[in-house]
Amino acid sequence: MQNVGSDHTTYVYMKRRAMETIAKLLETRTNLHGLQEFKCPDALAEHYKPLTCRFRELVSKHSLIIMPICAEGVQYCS
Repeated sequence: MQNVGSDHTTYVYMKRRAMETIAKLLETRTNLHGLQEFKCPDALAEHYKPLTCRFRELVSKHSLIIMPICAEGVQYCS
């Protein structure tokens, strides 16, 4: 099936409009090759963060609470 005539023109126009709309909504950045690319929003990236990464963040945020509890547990067991 070939894209010719008004169907192809409509497709190109709609694609260009969609890209303009996306460019207004998302942040863009320039990659190493000098091309513009869309940046993943921070909220979306946070949603897809691996479980191990979330665990490390939890431990680092609460390390001042976790360390005394672990030390008390070790002292209690020995």
